[in-house]
Amino acid sequence: MMNFSVAFSSNVANLVCWSPDGRYLAVPDNNKLYIKDSLTASNLFTSYVCYDFIKLLQWSPDSSMILTGTPSSSSTATAECPCVEVWSINNPDWRCRIQLGSAGLLTASWAPDSRHVLTTDLLHLRITIWSLVNKSVACIKNPKDCGQGLQFSSDGCYLAALERIDCKDHLTILEAKSWQLVKQFPLSTSDAAGLAWGCGGDAGTATIIAVWDSILAYNLTLYAMCGRVLSSVCGAESYGHGVRGAAWSPTGKHLVIGGHDTKLRVMSYMTWDITSERAHSPIIEGKTGSN
Repeated sequence: MMNFSVAFSSNVANLVCWSPDGRYLAVPDNNKLYIKDSLTASNLFTSYVCYDFIKLLQWSPDSSMILTGTPSSSSTATAECPCVEVWSINNPDWRCRIQLGSAGLLTASWAPDSRHVLTTDLLHLRITIWSLVNKSVACIKNPKDCGQGLQFSSDGCYLAALERIDCKDHLTILEAKSWQLVKQFPLSTSDAAGLAWGCGGDAGTATIIAVWDSILAYNLTLYAMCGRVLSSVCGAESYGHGVRGAAWSPTGKHLVIGGHDTKLRVMSYMTWDITSERAHSPIIEGKTGSN
């Protein structure tokens, strides 16, 4: 016999999500947030009343906090006062409200340490890093609006961001504890579209960054953290179109490059050569059945 919890309504069911540790379930409903505990019989752990309707919700990596917010484009509250709210699971009486002012809010996310929140302005003019520990603030002033232009290293020690400075692409690397600038250097791209950290064959240690150009040019360059170019893949007419995305293998020994020409190419860390190429059919065929 199965036991079911009390039903909760939610007007944004797509935001319902489990905490990373799998214990808590966050259920937003208009401007209310219900936290359900999978280990208790009553199931309802706590609830919060937010400043505005919840359109943005994200757990901290350590499952101890959760942030809510409403992007400026969908805000029903005072347009001049968008905010992000952070709630503590272990201390329900504690909360933090980050006022964003006239710059507005496009999105918000957590840093890997679960003690910093990153917010992006509505017009993508600035990314602000807010500390929940000492209330300090750091900024990335010229971020590119390209979807894959901001990424933490796998060990959480560094943050890399694509910036547009004086009409030229730059890569900025920040240390993720002090948020001090580690390195900033110009890129060879004409319109950088994304980046991906790699560990260079040494699992767990981020040392290499792959940066690729927009759809207009098949151009991917590998950089060391000091800004030195390690290798590049570009200008091959047979490749055509541009790079859609790239991802490192868990060991850091291979980089898989996906192109808009529907092909995957595998680059070896040892030689920086393309060692394999696979075509991806635009139509995925398969059988459906009862199994």
